[in-house]
Amino acid sequence: MPPRKKRKGAEPASRGLTAADLGAKDAPPEVAKLEVDIEADGGSVLRANRDPVGGRWQVLAGLPIEMVAPTPFQRDASPAHVERSRQ
Repeated sequence: MPPRKKRKGAEPASRGLTAADLGAKDAPPEVAKLEVDIEADGGSVLRANRDPVGGRWQVLAGLPIEMVAPTPFQRDASPAHVERSRQ
């Protein structure tokens, strides 16, 4: 059997943001507005940073439970899952 070819992938450090770019302080205005809106609703912004691969801004926040609504597509637990959780 011939030897396996090495898998060609991305070169090291050729994808994504650098560590210094993740927590850049110059968030766009829409992120700053979101942070203000979160705090006005009684939440707390823990961190705003950029996604390491895609570069999009993300906001990690704590929200009051009464401000959170379940997703409309949340499905019910199946009988198998319910039975397994009881064991």
